[in-house]
Amino acid sequence: LESCLVFPLAWTAIEYGRSFIESSGSHGSLAYSQFSWLPVMQVASVAGIWGITFLVASFAPVANLILDAALNPEKRKRARLPAIAFAGLLVASLAFGFARQPIDASREREVGAGNAGNAAGTGAKSFRVATITKMSTVTEFADIYGRGAFKPLAEYGALIEHYSAKAAAGGAKGLHRQEYFFQIPEEKKPELLALLESAASRYGIYEIAGITLYDPPPRKASRNTAVIIEPRGTLAVDYTKKHLVVGIETSCMLSGNGVMQAIDTEWGRWTLAICYENDFPAFVAQAGRMGADTLFMPTLDWPGLVPFHSYMSVFRGIENGCAIVKCAGYGLTLVADRYGRIVASEDDTRTDGTLFFADVPARGEKTLYAVTGDAFAWLAIVSLTFVIVRAVKRKKEREFRVDR
Repeated sequence: LESCLVFPLAWTAIEYGRSFIESSGSHGSLAYSQFSWLPVMQVASVAGIWGITFLVASFAPVANLILDAALNPEKRKRARLPAIAFAGLLVASLAFGFARQPIDASREREVGAGNAGNAAGTGAKSFRVATITKMSTVTEFADIYGRGAFKPLAEYGALIEHYSAKAAAGGAKGLHRQEYFFQIPEEKKPELLALLESAASRYGIYEIAGITLYDPPPRKASRNTAVIIEPRGTLAVDYTKKHLVVGIETSCMLSGNGVMQAIDTEWGRWTLAICYENDFPAFVAQAGRMGADTLFMPTLDWPGLVPFHSYMSVFRGIENGCAIVKCAGYGLTLVADRYGRIVASEDDTRTDGTLFFADVPARGEKTLYAVTGDAFAWLAIVSLTFVIVRAVKRKKEREFRVDR
């Protein structure tokens, strides 16, 4: 049995270690290969993606042992226990996965802007959100660094007014804008916030926006931020991105303090994490610990990441028992419930200025992963150490007997 544990334990430990490396995060994890197989994905609510990685990696050594036993009958007894153990683990994982998901999905997802209410107090099942992306983000970025030219604040004001009015008319309770939607000099932040606060109070919606704040040239201390403004026109969340993209952001931006912020709304507790931060499971686990019901993800993607980057984000919702709303400029915008089921999605690789409406399941749940964190990954590390030490000890004992 131990021989079949070395590979999955080692692979899990390596993946877990890599997830803290700033240039990789959890990219490439075996767990993400199971996207869309919902029963297996539910394992993340207990053990994080590390439980899924262990399950997937366990198949190869067990299959090899069974094949070897089939070709060598004298080894069949040796393969019996690992085969039974793996089969039991797989069956238990699938049984849990099927049991965790609601049988009547239609009732769980019952939506309608007219039915939105207090998730905690009145039992509303959903709220409507609108998202907006734009195709000019990279051009604006190039103008700022190439010519020092910023979009006039008046143009941003017109966009705020236009989209806020349309979102409210469509029944949205919140308007979610992508990462880098607003790109302004640091000193213009109060003016931009005033425009957003005014729109929020006039239209009675939550304004959720990605705002990049630039310092004066040579622009080495800019900040990638996101805000949530309440319908009464007050700034509730003002957050600076902690995990910056290596190179393009680390070369010119300051990192945040890494503490996610939350706001209690009529539709549960909301929080946000910006783009690349959602590739770090241990970081986003803050959402689960704070009891978030909805996790907003303002994002700016590029072609090589689409749609995989959005699929990765779905696992953060399962781990932390919350719905996710990922607004992805140049990427796949999507809404998923706490079970990883895609409620709605839109390909925003070519859309420009089109509002996307979706109804977000409002109620989250406390998962075991939110309580225990990466305990399974640490268990894998400890178990691997034990197996290695035990193997070395046995080898020395055999050598000692031979010498005698």
